[in-house]
Amino acid sequence: MIVLTRLNGTDRFGINPDLVERIHASPDTTLVMVNGMRHIVAESLDEVITLVVEFRARVLTYAHRLADAGDAAGSFTGPATGTEARAESGREPAHLSIVHPHDVLPGPAGQRPRK
Repeated sequence: MIVLTRLNGTDRFGINPDLVERIHASPDTTLVMVNGMRHIVAESLDEVITLVVEFRARVLTYAHRLADAGDAAGSFTGPATGTEARAESGREPAHLSIVHPHDVLPGPAGQRPRK
């Protein structure tokens, strides 16, 4: 999430940058979301872009750290080892997946509906 300020200058809110379709600056900075919703913010276009780039860099850095930890330990399953996680939860540990909203297919179980 990136934290932005509404145009009124007092309300701060978080936005998932993966759901931002485009950003306008004419003259106020307006974020248009993939669902068509619009948010007018106090930050400049360049400031919003910088926040998005920094957010993506943090995600990539975290993913690389997870991958490096997996390489060092054989596989990475989270804070606990696979055996510990199974013992604690009674099921297989979850794995990190990064999915862009545009990559998710509509329909049941992520399948495309038949035409």
